[in-house]
Amino acid sequence: MKIKILDDSRVEAIDYGKGSRLYGSWNVLYDQALLVTLDNGVRYIANFRHNIKDKQHAGQITNVWKSKPLFDMECD
Repeated sequence: MKIKILDDSRVEAIDYGKGSRLYGSWNVLYDQALLVTLDNGVRYIANFRHNIKDKQHAGQITNVWKSKPLFDMECD
């Protein structure tokens, strides 16, 4: 299954095994994960990975939410 994120919170999913296309929507959960829900009810979750931009700040971070500018976010 390959999922392509489209504009305005829509997704297109291609099921190579069945040769079909499905559509659905995506939402961000608390800046932590991406939730994809297909129109057939199947759901997928991808967690964001938070990387510190400058490693010298690593010991100073006590609250990730208040320190957001120090992080790069990437979805795996």
